[in-house]
Amino acid sequence: MSTRLERFTHKARSEPHTRFNALMGMLFDPDGLRDSFERQRA
Repeated sequence: MSTRLERFTHKARSEPHTRFNALMGMLFDPDGLRDSFERQRA
């Protein structure tokens, strides 16, 4: 998991009522997408 995604995940879990509205950078991060794809079940 990328460091940026780890920080985001920690913040989202520790602040469940926070609204995140600028996630496009994470969605289109090629390394993050590749990591997510590799974690999926076949």
